[in-house]
Amino acid sequence: MGPKTTLRALLKKGEFIWAPCIYDCLSARCAELTGYNAVLLSSSELEYGLNGTPASLANWEEVIFAVERIASSCSLPLIVDADNAGGTPMQVYRNCKRIANAGAMAITVEDSQSGGISCGYHYRVPTECMPRDLFAANIRAAVDAVKGTDCMIIARTNAKGGGAQHIGSFGTMGGL
Repeated sequence: MGPKTTLRALLKKGEFIWAPCIYDCLSARCAELTGYNAVLLSSSELEYGLNGTPASLANWEEVIFAVERIASSCSLPLIVDADNAGGTPMQVYRNCKRIANAGAMAITVEDSQSGGISCGYHYRVPTECMPRDLFAANIRAAVDAVKGTDCMIIARTNAKGGGAQHIGSFGTMGGL
């Protein structure tokens, strides 16, 4: 099936992107049926779906497999939460290239220094932001990786108040 439109086309028309977090083909289908115009594969929700917990147990093969299945079965453009996409420019390039080739229309890449998928947010593990130069190199690698595709890169930071600093709790998680 694949997406009926791209994120670029939606943005060019001035549409606001409404993308609920999903984790599999069924949750993507629910988003389609309820009228959203895009979906976002959440690393934490994927972890919950695969392992019952977001403890950074998923690997890139599982993420790419999920992207392939969701992108090919859903008519909405797929955004992928890739956390730090591997953490080094070489890993970021490889993972973003594979995610784009699997059918993603956008990939979020963040500046978290933690390893793994979903970066341990739900266990209130303090997350350190990577140095600015490394984050900039990672974003350049991600952009290079998706050249020639319909995929775009969304850079995001976990820094509070700007600059690399220690990130503490992301709030309460209902008893976790």
